Amino acid sequence: MKNVKELLKRYQEGKCSPEEKAKLDAWYDMLAKNGEWDWTETDKAAIKYELKNRIDHQIGIRKIRTFKYRILAAASVLLLFVTSIALYQNLSSPVISTLIEKFTYNEKHMPAGQHGKIVLEDGSTVFLNGASILRYPTKFSSTLRKVTLVEGEAFFDIKHNVKKPFIVETNGINIRVLGTAFNVRSYDTFDDIKVTVSRGKVAVKAIDPDKSDKLILLSFNEQVTINKHSFDLQKSHVDSKTISEWTEGKFVFDNESLGNIAATLQYARNITVHFAKDDLKAIHCSAHFENADSLEDIIFALSRANGLSYTIKNNEVFLSKK
Repeated sequence: MKNVKELLKRYQEGKCSPEEKAKLDAWYDMLAKNGEWDWTETDKAAIKYELKNRIDHQIGIRKIRTFKYRILAAASVLLLFVTSIALYQNLSSPVISTLIEKFTYNEKHMPAGQHGKIVLEDGSTVFLNGASILRYPTKFSSTLRKVTLVEGEAFFDIKHNVKKPFIVETNGINIRVLGTAFNVRSYDTFDDIKVTVSRGKVAVKAIDPDKSDKLILLSFNEQVTINKHSFDLQKSHVDSKTISEWTEGKFVFDNESLGNIAATLQYARNITVHFAKDDLKAIHCSAHFENADSLEDIIFALSRANGLSYTIKNNEVFLSKK
């Protein structure tokens, strides 16, 4: 069949007509007939389902990704295209299951207003904050453990394994560890990314597309702040005990801007904060709130400390200068 790759691309984009889908089915069947392996009808149906399911999965991923993740999705579909031919022609069912498993990724979406825990295949744990997305393999490779924090905040508690380094990728930042505990805040609405270590050591690399990459090493109670625009790295000492308190629903703000505080509350409490003027977002303050504190109590305290007036209507907060 001509233009198979173009047809697969159209299928990926959800643009296939019923006739084109029928042609794609016929192409799958043709590969099975031409292969040397004696496939059963059950095998053929199972493989076709798995391959198409992987393409469908990539469609779902594409809808929430930035441009760079669309490239990743397209590359995955190309991999499926090449792999499908090999699978149909000369591989046995057990091998197919292994390959499908190897390239299977899970993607956890944590809604705003919630947080939860994920246990990875190696026993490492990840706590996801509200409005966060983590992409991770069903099974790690034999040499590497790699996950992607697509968006949001996560606290990682990683099992030690000298032979299999653990890597977190997020928005042009590469974080490499062997076994440690650390927090990563990487929301798209923030101007910076923060990595904080509460146990062990972490290597953080900022991948600057215009200049050479920047590398910094962090130890216990150390934090690096990476500016998304300039890729400048600023290292500081912090109390790491407070960094993971969000996993218990608490808020600890240390000289944080009101803009970032508002964004944090939006993700954690599923609200919307409006500022009468943008310059109010640049006001910095420190505060500590418990999980039991109501939204009214939190907004009242922040407003009183910074000379603001506020109104709360349903799940919307309006802040202005007195």
